Amino acid sequence: MRVLLFTLLLSQTKKAFCATCTTEGTGNWEDCMQKCNDKDLILACPSDSMHNTAISNECGQGWIGVNDRLNEGDYMCNGEAVSFTPWWTNEPSGANEDCVETYAANTYNGRWNDVPCSSERNCICAPAPGDAGSCFHASGAATLESGAS
Repeated sequence: MRVLLFTLLLSQTKKAFCATCTTEGTGNWEDCMQKCNDKDLILACPSDSMHNTAISNECGQGWIGVNDRLNEGDYMCNGEAVSFTPWWTNEPSGANEDCVETYAANTYNGRWNDVPCSSERNCICAPAPGDAGSCFHASGAATLESGAS
């Protein structure tokens, strides 16, 4: 498992973001959600362009937690409505395409695509909001300290 960590300065406050790119093969959306949960992580929920770019650069194409499985067209991630949605041209596109993948940065600039949840993709996991340390517990690395750079 590769671990991605970067920090950014937002309103004079350093915030860290980390994600893991699984190397355990691929899975459908539910398989990937379970693989993440088995490591006390969730499928990643990129909240802005910087997070999304880092994930697509480091992890490439794969499942993220964004989906509209409960209500068509209402995209959620980890139970929260999403406001950041970098869709690829003419996406989202399908009534039977309820789960979202991010494209690799070198193909479609990390844009999003909705596809059937049964499709096989790589898994992109991240800690639940407010739990950055769990990313490191899963990989065996040190726990992220507050204000790390």
